[in-house]
Formats: sequence, C-alpha cells, structure tokens
Amino acid sequence: MEYEARRFARRVILVHLAALLVVMAVVAAAARVLYFNARNQAITQAMQTQELLAKQTALGIQNYYDSVSGVLNLLQPQDGDPTTRRAAEQNDPPQRELPPHQRAQRRQWLLAPDAPLGRARSEYGQAIWSSIKDPASMLFVVDPLDDLRVVETIGIDGRDAPPPPDEVVAKVRPWLQNVHMRSVSPFLTFSSGSGAHVVCVPMRGRSQLLMLCVVPISALERDVLESVNRSTTTGAMVIDQTRTFVSATTAGAVGRTVDQLTDPRTRRLAAQYMTKPRPGTEVFNQPEQLGDVTLRPGMSTIMPMQVLGEQWFLVVSSDLSWIDSVVRPIFGDLLLWAIFLGVCIFLILLSTSAQLIRSRVRLERMQRDVMAKEMADAREIQLKWLPKEDCKSQQIEVAAINTPATHISGDFYNWFELPDGRTVVTIGDVTGHGMAAAFLMASTQLLVRSIMPRVPDAGTCLNEVNRQLCQQTFNGQFVTLLILVLDPCNGTMDLATAGHQAPLIGTGEAFEEMTVESELVLGVERDTHYTTQRFDVPPGAHLVLYTDGAIDAQAPGGERFSTDGLAASLYGRYESATAMVEAVRSAVDDFRRGRDLSDDLTVVAIQLQPTTTSGRQPATTATAAVVTT
Repeated sequence: MEYEARRFARRVILVHLAALLVVMAVVAAAARVLYFNARNQAITQAMQTQELLAKQTALGIQNYYDSVSGVLNLLQPQDGDPTTRRAAEQNDPPQRELPPHQRAQRRQWLLAPDAPLGRARSEYGQAIWSSIKDPASMLFVVDPLDDLRVVETIGIDGRDAPPPPDEVVAKVRPWLQNVHMRSVSPFLTFSSGSGAHVVCVPMRGRSQLLMLCVVPISALERDVLESVNRSTTTGAMVIDQTRTFVSATTAGAVGRTVDQLTDPRTRRLAAQYMTKPRPGTEVFNQPEQLGDVTLRPGMSTIMPMQVLGEQWFLVVSSDLSWIDSVVRPIFGDLLLWAIFLGVCIFLILLSTSAQLIRSRVRLERMQRDVMAKEMADAREIQLKWLPKEDCKSQQIEVAAINTPATHISGDFYNWFELPDGRTVVTIGDVTGHGMAAAFLMASTQLLVRSIMPRVPDAGTCLNEVNRQLCQQTFNGQFVTLLILVLDPCNGTMDLATAGHQAPLIGTGEAFEEMTVESELVLGVERDTHYTTQRFDVPPGAHLVLYTDGAIDAQAPGGERFSTDGLAASLYGRYESATAMVEAVRSAVDDFRRGRDLSDDLTVVAIQLQPTTTSGRQPATTATAAVVTT
C-alpha cells in the first residue's frame, strides 16, 4: 500500500512537475517573442527618429555651405559695373594663366582704385567678412592668371588656428585649376593639425579672380553637428566627395576613406549606398572595423546631400545597447516572476479591483470638483477686471459681450474717461486660453489703464505697454490690442492698433470695415513703434469692435462667419449699443447652430449721440455696459 501511495505521489509530482515545466516553457517562449517584438518596435521607432534627425542635419549642412557661398556672391561686381558689362559683351572664354610679361600690367590694373577688388577692399567687403567669420576662418582672393597669387586678404580669424593663405593655395592648387563655378574643395589637413574645406566662388567679369573662403570642420561641428554629437549614444560622420571622413565622433576615423573599411558587409553597404546615392538605414548587430578602429554594434542612417554641386554623405550612427538595456531587464523579470505573479494575482484581484475602482472614481470626482471650483473662482476674478459701470459721457453709449470658448477667456475690453473729457475704449485678445491667458490679459488691462492718462496719444500708450510686456516672459504668448480715443465734442476719433481687427463703422443702415493700418502685435519686438491714426466721426455714428472669435465662428459645415457676415448681421439702425451687441450675438448663435466656439467671442458696440427714433430695440438708459458669460 505504501508502495502504491508512493507511486501515486511520484506520478502526481511528476505530472505537476511536467505541467509546471510546460507552463514555464510557454512563459519563456512568450517572453522571448515579446522581447524580440518589443526590441523590433523600439528599433523601428529609433530608426524613424534617427532618419528624421539625419535629414534635418543634412539639410543644415547644405544650408551651411550655401550661406557661405551666397554671402560671397555679395562681393560680385554690380550689374552696371563697366567691367562686368564689357566682359559679358566680349564673352571671352576664361584663361588660366598669362605670360610673364603681361602679369605686371595685370597687377597694376587689379590694384587700381576702380579695379574689381574695390568692393572687397572697401568697408562693404569687411562687412561681408564680419557676417561669415563665424563659420569661416579666412577669406581671400587669388588670381588664376598669375599662378594663383594671393592678391587680397579680406579677413582672417585666428580662433581655429588658420594656416597662411599660401599654404591653402598650395593644398588646393590642382583643384583650383579646374574650377569654373562655385564649388567646395576636397577635405584638407594643414600643418596646424586642423581640417577644413575651401569654398571657391569665381568673380564675374573680366578679372576672372577667385574668392576663396576656408571653412574649418570645427566650425561645422560646432554650429551644425553639436546637437547630434552631444548625445553619448548618437554620433554623426560626414563624408565628402572624395569618400573621406571629414568629421566623426570615433577617434582616428577623420581623414580615412570609405575604401579603408575592412568589414565585408560594411564595404558592400558603402558601395550600395554611394554608387547610387539614396537614403537608408542599416542595423549592424556585429562590430565593424574602420582601419584599426573598432566600432560597436549599432544603427547607421546614410543620408546623401548635395553641397555646392558635390555629392556628400551624412552618416548618423547610434548605439543599440541602450535598447537592450531597457528591454532585456523587463522581460527577464517577467520570466522570473511570471509563475509567482500568476498565483498571487488571482487571489488578490477580486479583493482589490473593486476597492481600487471605487477609490479611483471618488478621487476623480473630487479632482473634477476642485478644478471646477478653481475655474469658477478664476472666471469670477476675471469678470471683475471688465467694466461694470455705465460710461459717464452723456454723448456716448457703450455695451459689450464676452463669451469664453473655455472656462476662462483671453479676450478683454475696457472704457474710461480721460481728465480732458475724452473717452477711451479698448479691446484686445491674448493668444491661447486658460489661466495663462487670463494673467496676461489682467497685466495688459492694468498697463493700459495706468499709462493712457499719462501719455499724449494712443500710439505712445501702445509703445509703453509693448515695452513693459517685452520685459516679461509669457512663454511665447502675445497680445492684439486696439485703443480708441473718442472726442464727440470735436467729432474726432484717435485710433492705434497692435495687430487687432479694424472696427466696423455705420453712419446709416450699412456697416463697413474702417481702413486702418495695422501694426505688429504686442509682446514680440520691444523696439516696435506704434502710430496714432485720426478719423472724423459724424454725429450718430455706430462703431463695433470685435475679436477674431466673432469672425472665426464656424457653422457645422466648417464655414466661417467672416467680417462680411458680421457687417451683414448689423445692417439696420439701432437705438442703443446694447441692441447692436445683442444683434451680433444672435447672428453668431444662429450661424453656429449649436457648434462650440473655437475662440473667445467679444464684441464692443459704441453709439455716438444716441437718438430715440425708430429702431430695433428701445433705449432704456443713456449709457449701458453689458457683460455676458
């Protein structure tokens, strides 16, 4: 009996052990599949990111050399220069060297006051040098007809230890003998140990001089490649038209050529991408050999680029070890704890899931309540910044509506009287919504209210408000603002605008947009100057100020309300400013047909010398101020 019991026990143990081994094998296989899927996904995402980085960097390198040659073109003779005109008329083929007895005469002609070197020697030439000395270390002019003699050195910057001009000419002499258009030389190394390329731009006209600009590789690495090479896992290599590595993060790679690659697979890929230039990304799971330098496994993106007509290549490489270091521990722990978690999770799931769900629901409800209360308080504070009292002038009636697109509006308006009896009406729009826009709105409101009584006109007020806003940091936000200064006694209106929409004016039944010269928005450039524009306003005129939320309101089909739609909605005569803003609000609501506002809706209506004749709505007060939320 004991024997049978032991057999049964052994059989049960063996069965369960076999079942456990099967489960562990399934878990291990699943973990392996998940590991490789996650690794492939991570590599794919990293590949897409690296290809975008390589494309942007290659474009930056092309623009880097194009900008240098473009600036050198500014030293060319003008189209009206007699030398250029005669050369164009003669259309002589370029020569490469003069006989010795003619070189002295040519030197005297080149060095004459009105010679082709005049622009290079002038302050204009020094200004050109100042604009390119950041990427360049030297700029000089050589004469190909006089054995490539240096005839003028425009500028030398000693930061990158530039070689003498004669050494540069000696290095590029064979290349210069075949230059007929702007181009870039092969990679050069100088006695100082620095490396560079030479950008050559032939001068137009009879002189046939060559402008040479030395561009150190260190400047290219500093200005373009630093953002790529800053990462410890990513580096960039640049290959010029001679297939020479001119920049590389790997020690000992600079100055070597692609032909020195010893790894057969790498040589095949190099021939594949460089024989028929095209972009592509390859993953190297094995180390590759570059001369006596060993490169670790990684991923390389090859991006061809055209630099001044020459075929260059950019290779952005990244180490894949970080992917394995992130993915492998996750699935290693999953394999170790899969069985334990499988047993425990079922026991605790039923007892904890309901409690967790109930706790999460209560927490989210509390967070929503707190957020709603904060928004309500912020909106209440914001409304206190908007005017509530009626306009004090008996000749002007002002009314307004303000409907936020979200809980808090970025639009604002205000009106107040100046000590001399004129009335100031302002309307503005802050980019964005929410608390940040509300804070910037309050700051702008306070600045206008405090500055306007102390300055002679609205343009000066905008100058000071802009200066104050530019001193602060608002995360790229800016403000549009319109200031009206009404003088109904003299029938004039002073207006200054900072990127805001022009008002609508109506002197009869039709409204039309005023012709106003708009200027730059506030908070962008501190030195912007704003002007004051004066208009004659006839008695009984109606003015409507608005933000872009009114004209950008959309119908369910996507159509915009537009300025024409706003003017059309106001057609007719009105007895009060309140009637005008109510007409606008009703027209916008009918146009939207229930669609949410895409931006805050703010409208300010002004009626000069309101009459009591027939109209849409009777006037109830001499002046009115309405705030709608």
